Amino acid sequence: MRTRFALAGLLFVLAAPCSAMPPPWDEIVFTDSFEPENACPDSIVLPDGTRRQRLLKSDIQYGAQPSYRRDVNLAEYDAIWGYNNTYDNVAAPWPGVTGAAPVFKQFHRWNYVAAHFRTPASVPPGMYGSYVNPASIATPTTTIAISYACGDFTRRLPSPGCLGRNVPSADTMLLFWQFHTNSPALACDLRPNTDYYINVIQSDPVYDPECIGEICAIAPWRGG
Repeated sequence: MRTRFALAGLLFVLAAPCSAMPPPWDEIVFTDSFEPENACPDSIVLPDGTRRQRLLKSDIQYGAQPSYRRDVNLAEYDAIWGYNNTYDNVAAPWPGVTGAAPVFKQFHRWNYVAAHFRTPASVPPGMYGSYVNPASIATPTTTIAISYACGDFTRRLPSPGCLGRNVPSADTMLLFWQFHTNSPALACDLRPNTDYYINVIQSDPVYDPECIGEICAIAPWRGG
C-alpha cells in the first residue's frame, strides 16, 4: 500500500506542471466572465513554455519626450494610457488619451504587464479604439491581449480579435477593439460596465534587435 501511495503521489507531482500549462496559441479559449484582480500571478507560463514575471512599476516616457513619469503603477490602465505627458495630474479615464504614447522604460524581456480597466456603463454607438506598435522609436516585437484574466493570452479572451501576436515595430496595429462588434475575429468584442485586463509581453524572450541587453522598452501606443 505504501508503495502504491508513493507512486500515486509521484504521478500527481509529475502531472501538475502539465495541467498548469496554457493551451497552445492555436487553441485559444473564449469566455465571458471576469477573474478578480487578486488572481494576478507573479509569474505566468506562455504556450511556448517560457515564464514571464509581472512588472508592477516602471518609469514611462511618452513618445520622444525627454522627461519620464516615474514609478508608474502598471496594475491600472488609467495610470498608463490616461496621460500623454509628464505634467498632467489627473488621469483621463478609460480608454485614456487618444494618441497616448507610453514607453515602458524598465520592461525586461522576461516581464509581462497586466493593467486592469473597467468599461463605462454607457458607451456611444459604434465606439472603438486601437493600439499600435510604433515605428518612430525602436520597440520590440510585441504580443498583446485583452482578457477577463490577469496575465492571460489564451484562456479567457472575449473573442478571437482580442489577441495580437508577434506584431513588429512598423506602425502596425496591435489590436482593434469595438463594442458589440459584428467582426469578433478581427476586433476585440467588448461589453459596457465590464472588467478586463490588457496583457502585454515582448514576443521573443531570447533575442530581439530592438532590445538593449535585457531591457525591451515596449510601446503599445493608443490609436484612435
